[in-house]
Amino acid sequence: MIEILKYLVLTTYDLTELLLFTGVLTALFLHEKRKSAKWMLTGGWLVGWCGAIAQFVLKTLYPKKMNIQLNRIHRWTTVLAGLFFMLLFIWLIIEFRNKKKSAKMIAVRNGLATVTSAFLIMRVGPGLIRYTTEFVYFGEKTISTMSLMRSIGYALGIGVTVLGFFAVRHLCKKESHRFAKSVFLLLTLVISLHYVMLAIGDAAKLRLIPVKKVFHILGWGVSFNYYSVFISVIICLIAALIVIIRNRKVVGSFANSALYRKERARLRNKRRWSYFTGALAISVILIGTVVKAYDEREEQATPPEQVEETDSEVIVPLSMVEDGHLHRFAIKGPNGNQIKFLVVRKPQGNAYGLGLDACEICGVAGYIERKDEVVCKKCDVVMNKATIGFKGGCNPIPFDYEIKDATIRIQKETLYKFEHIFR
Repeated sequence: MIEILKYLVLTTYDLTELLLFTGVLTALFLHEKRKSAKWMLTGGWLVGWCGAIAQFVLKTLYPKKMNIQLNRIHRWTTVLAGLFFMLLFIWLIIEFRNKKKSAKMIAVRNGLATVTSAFLIMRVGPGLIRYTTEFVYFGEKTISTMSLMRSIGYALGIGVTVLGFFAVRHLCKKESHRFAKSVFLLLTLVISLHYVMLAIGDAAKLRLIPVKKVFHILGWGVSFNYYSVFISVIICLIAALIVIIRNRKVVGSFANSALYRKERARLRNKRRWSYFTGALAISVILIGTVVKAYDEREEQATPPEQVEETDSEVIVPLSMVEDGHLHRFAIKGPNGNQIKFLVVRKPQGNAYGLGLDACEICGVAGYIERKDEVVCKKCDVVMNKATIGFKGGCNPIPFDYEIKDATIRIQKETLYKFEHIFR
């Protein structure tokens, strides 16, 4: 279950801003009856996804060679996204105050929105594609329960956000042009604040502006990520409530009962779309609060078991570790630090896996046993018990030992060499 929740949260919060923004924008296109704008936006999306796929492919094929260049591209993408969001918001203010519908003003707005969407996709797209490569962890079978769980969480996140796109689009299409433009203006304001802060941070990393002058903003852009999504969703929720209130009762007189019933049906249809939009908005909020908190809850590791020690050796009877579960032990090093190590009997044969309660990638985050699996507390990677005791990946750091007289014997000097890891 935890695997479903992880990718549900990640996918939902990566896609929400993009699809809400695009949903309201396409509703404006429908109000203005501009087919050219739809084709323009489609072209922007294609360019954005082509850029995202290109970044992902280059990162996959040349992880070391292209790493610096791709980081620069990612930062420039963020800077340009922030710049175009700011320009779009300023233009929307000018357009909103201008009561006359100027074709040129609308064309400029649609052009800015298209370019902004393309940069937004190029920023979030590579991550969304990368998630699909994480469904099968090292040592797992291609088709397994865990990979299926991750795929389901990913699909659910996409499903929730795509439904949000259609709900907001339909909600704004059914209301007035000014209503749709107001919702779009507010969404653009919130997303602009988010991306302008991120852009300032990345501009500092690109040395376009001095880091000292924007030091505090560097952290704000990252922390504002979830707040931006929350506020955007709340804007849509408020819009849905306004539509419900405005369409509660039939107003006016009608020539016959058929026209009256038709009007009632129209208002009822509006309210239903509002209920649907509100339900999705609440779902996204719950995913970002309750589900996220449950997914990121800290699981406590079991305390170390008692172990027999001599002056030079640590002795673990095989009878203590024959059950196939994860067993944690610890000794005190010469400098007073607790050196923790793990022992687990492997599922096949009469072999045992030994390693430190730490790895070269995640450090001393340590491991826990979840059901019958050994899992890294930091990156949530599931260990293949058969690989514990081998180097590489997020595996417990191995060390030398011997099995003698139905006991596992470890030289203390061997463990003392790793004391610096547990400082």
